[in-house]
Order: sequence, then structure tokens, then C-alpha cells
Amino acid sequence: MSEEPTYSTHLEWTNVGLGFSFILFNAVISSSLQLGVGTSLLSAAIRCVVQLAAVALVLQKVFETNNPWAVAGIACESPILSREPEVKPEDIQAC
Repeated sequence: MSEEPTYSTHLEWTNVGLGFSFILFNAVISSSLQLGVGTSLLSAAIRCVVQLAAVALVLQKVFETNNPWAVAGIACESPILSREPEVKPEDIQAC
């Protein structure tokens, strides 16, 4: 029997840079059309990259330990830490 090929995606910082170039392009378009979302778009994109890089470093260390309890702990803890904070109707201000 022939083995099925295994596909693996290795993302590098060049891939992140390419994605960021699209965000930068959208921010420039937003600025030129005076939409006012360019700055928040850039800050959200930078925050996203930093958070995902930090999570990747932690997960890499956990998976390198080959400890099933550590992996299970991360699997159980992640949904708890990543939940959205509850927004109550009285917390929303009228425009």
C-alpha cells in the first residue's frame, strides 16, 4: 500500500508580514476615505499578532514536554481564559 502524503504548513514571519500588508492597505484606504477606522484596525492587528505569538510560545513549550497532563490542563484552561466578558445592557452608553 502506498502512504498518503502528509501536508504540513509552516508559517513564518514573512507570512505574517504579507497579511499585515493587507491590513496596512486597508488602513490607508480608510484614511484616504476618512472612515476613521485605520488606527483601530492597525492596533487590533498588532495586538492580535503579539497575543498569538505569546500563545504559540507557551503551547510550543507545553507540547515539547510530552506530558499528557500538561496538554490536558491547557485544553481545559483555554476556554475558561478566552471567554468574552459579559456585557450588561446598562454598561452600554447611548450615542
